[in-house]
Amino acid sequence: MSKRILFFILFSWLASAAFPAFAQQKADTTYTFRFVPQKDMFYVPWNGNDTELARLLECIENNKTTILDGKLPLLVDGYCNSLGSEAENLATAKIRANRVKSEL
Repeated sequence: MSKRILFFILFSWLASAAFPAFAQQKADTTYTFRFVPQKDMFYVPWNGNDTELARLLECIENNKTTILDGKLPLLVDGYCNSLGSEAENLATAKIRANRVKSEL
């Protein structure tokens, strides 16, 4: 019985020592761009897009060599939920993502 208690205490101590290391991992950075509902055109000076684009371009400039070396991926994901069907929403999301990539 004492071996089980000792194992439990040791396991608890190790888990509590390792938990802060996992909790301090840096999260991915997200940049959110806004689009006019039911439109796919990317307007830079609209609804804070200029600020987000400046932040993104600064991040890209700071990590340019890592991105070009292929060690840091740059993912652009589109989203749309303002049209009538799922197919229309997916097509618009694809166009929106491509518009943001073209701006880069």
